[in-house]
Amino acid sequence: MSVGQPPQTITYLAGWSRSEKCDCSVDDVTCIQQMMGNDIDIHTCWKGVWAVELGLALSYLLTLGSAGMVMGLLMIPAKWQSPGAPQPPPGYLDFDVWIDQKSEGTYRAKAWSGAGFEGTGTFALPPGLANGALRLAGSGSLRGGPAAGGAAADSLEQAGDELFRTVFHGELLKAFQGCLAKARSGPGLRIRLRLNDVPQLADLPWEYLYDAEGQGFLALSARTPVVRYLELSEGLNTLLDEPPLRVLAVISTPRGYRELAEADEEWRRLGTALEPLRSGDLIEIERLERPTFEALEARLRGGPPVHVLHFVGHGGFSELRGEGVLVFEDGNGNGLPVGGPSLAYLLQDHPSLRLAVLNACNGARASREDTFAGTAQALVQHGVPAVIAMQSEVMDETACGFAEKFYRGLASGLPVDACVGEVRRALAAERNPEWGTPALYLRATDGRLFAVESGGQTN
Repeated sequence: MSVGQPPQTITYLAGWSRSEKCDCSVDDVTCIQQMMGNDIDIHTCWKGVWAVELGLALSYLLTLGSAGMVMGLLMIPAKWQSPGAPQPPPGYLDFDVWIDQKSEGTYRAKAWSGAGFEGTGTFALPPGLANGALRLAGSGSLRGGPAAGGAAADSLEQAGDELFRTVFHGELLKAFQGCLAKARSGPGLRIRLRLNDVPQLADLPWEYLYDAEGQGFLALSARTPVVRYLELSEGLNTLLDEPPLRVLAVISTPRGYRELAEADEEWRRLGTALEPLRSGDLIEIERLERPTFEALEARLRGGPPVHVLHFVGHGGFSELRGEGVLVFEDGNGNGLPVGGPSLAYLLQDHPSLRLAVLNACNGARASREDTFAGTAQALVQHGVPAVIAMQSEVMDETACGFAEKFYRGLASGLPVDACVGEVRRALAAERNPEWGTPALYLRATDGRLFAVESGGQTN
């Protein structure tokens, strides 16, 4: 259909009705572009249809009254709505970047997307990335680099730019730019990093990827979230159809370890952030009375299903054991390091779990030989659809602020990846260079925890 022949449809303003001549299942912006020509800008589309559609749309909404207008603005079922909850974005267009090792010191990157853009390239790490100088070291800093202030921000920008230019060049860069242009008419482009085959590259500053010629820091834009995707053979059902969403908080402050000054404050902020949903019986938050591994096992076995596990405490990576650990308390209040695999084996028997948030230092750190040696990665391997963990040491205040901002987004109905993006932007606005320290690991194909209805159907 040409631009001069707008479709005779009832067009809506917020994603509600559909062309009477269209039975496709794509999003509405794409639908309009397909009917009017894929190569035209969406603003041109609207110019072409607006005059014809305005009268029809207004008369239709007036016929339905205020109830119909509300239906046109909301996509989350009423049972999930919290006061002032924004409409969550539709699914992102995915841009997958898979990396493997071609030879000693040489890597191959292959990118593809559902939009038909593909590209392949090879690269070798420049000295700063290869020798570890530009790998995450903690407190928003790089090993060997400054730790705070504007100098830290500059070093992160330089490292992110160097990493981006190293991997995104030639065919792969063209595929990325083409896919990004395609996604401009939709909610955005999710960059999914597939690093299963190259654990030695996992501690590069991927969350700080910096496109100097266009997007800036990719992970700071709501339109270009960066996630670490761990593809495994078994499919997962991640959507929760019926409330309440149950959050179990494990706050471990054992004797003999550095005091976590913000632990109790984090618990308070969690309650405050989730209050809009708690008051409507849409979410329940519970603190494990005794933060021991045995108490966690008993609670998971004997209580209502848990959907989100939130751990606050100490973590690390044991070189001796070759695995990530979280420090629970023992029966006497002393510290008890629990290996990631042990926790993973416990959680895999509870398929209700949708998300684990590990607010502990180094919860995402793994060995350079085994992708799944880290705590976060082990949980994903054993069936947890999404895990958020810290890649290095992090300041207590940052960890506490992360939790509050993240759960505010979750309470608003946003997908997990969008929630993490909200936190990153908030921390960056405060000039906190640790905004890239949290890493999101996904096994699920998208980051939604809630079943979202569109046109009266559950997706």
